Amino acid sequence: MAERRPLLRAAGGVLVSGGLLGVLAWRLDGAKILADLAGLHLGWLLAAAALGPLQVALAAERWRLASGALGAPLRRVEALTEYALSTLLNQILPGGVAGDVGRVIRQRRRGLGLATGAALVDRGLGLLALCLLTVGGLLAWPGRPAGTLVAVGLVIFGMIVLIAVLRHRLVPALGPQLLAHGALSAALLATLLLGFHLCGRALGADLGPALWSVVPLLLLAMSLPLSWGGWGPRELSAAALLPAFGWTPEAAVALSATYGMSVLLGALPGGVALFIDSRS
Repeated sequence: MAERRPLLRAAGGVLVSGGLLGVLAWRLDGAKILADLAGLHLGWLLAAAALGPLQVALAAERWRLASGALGAPLRRVEALTEYALSTLLNQILPGGVAGDVGRVIRQRRRGLGLATGAALVDRGLGLLALCLLTVGGLLAWPGRPAGTLVAVGLVIFGMIVLIAVLRHRLVPALGPQLLAHGALSAALLATLLLGFHLCGRALGADLGPALWSVVPLLLLAMSLPLSWGGWGPRELSAAALLPAFGWTPEAAVALSATYGMSVLLGALPGGVALFIDSRS
């Protein structure tokens, strides 16, 4: 049964992404979505994609610090190449965690427990930072409807659960490096928001307040290991939330799809890591 879990997770990711995209194609005007995508400005899309290597570098440094604090030190070039490959695999393989699993397997010589712990802390720190940004964005939601307050409560509850699960590893991993982890996570989130802004410009649109009120929720949706590269949950969330800021559901899906393309393009340089033995 254990041997089948990766296959089941991958199949589940394909079904979730395909099913949600299918629902959107059925309910929305596909011609309008395609028209928006056909008119996007390639320069802005490539600018968003160019953020990919920077995001990998920031996340890899956070992982390197966490791994070293847990007793499994990494050289900076090794952390960078391994994380680049992990990011690419997470994009091209269904399930959302294939790259992370591969990163753990490739680092198992340091001890499978240590490698797993470092990967979990890295993911956990990223999710905690994103949850904090999401709470701030929700509190800034215009009019602050009751549903927003419920969402804030759910996100805070999720943060508490995450901290409780990872507390034995988070405390030693953070330690005196709290400021460094905070700065890296803040810089990484800033590049993610900038990526969405550039994708909006590629479509000739301005996200405005939605950049900090809605985009964190989209990032949270695509970070959950339930899909193929974030496709499906991200688009559904965009179609449901961005209309509150004046977007049509079709334009929201076009924006989300543009961001998905930029992320995939930005992850492609990770393929170079396949030809680099950074561990030697």
